[in-house]
Amino acid sequence: MESLGYADAVRFLKQFDSGSGDYTRDRHNWLASFTLEDILTDIQQRQVGMPDWGANSSGAEGDRH
Repeated sequence: MESLGYADAVRFLKQFDSGSGDYTRDRHNWLASFTLEDILTDIQQRQVGMPDWGANSSGAEGDRH
């Protein structure tokens, strides 16, 4: 603690805080409420506003390289 100082020692220790609750159980309960159709619909809705990176082969605006 002397080399880090109080504030940095606390910051270091907080990295290892395990939190509270049961993440695995909560995640399983949350995911159980979704159907495959829900997931596919969500993906399709998100893709509507996305740019078509392959449509512009000239290397101009929109090229990700």
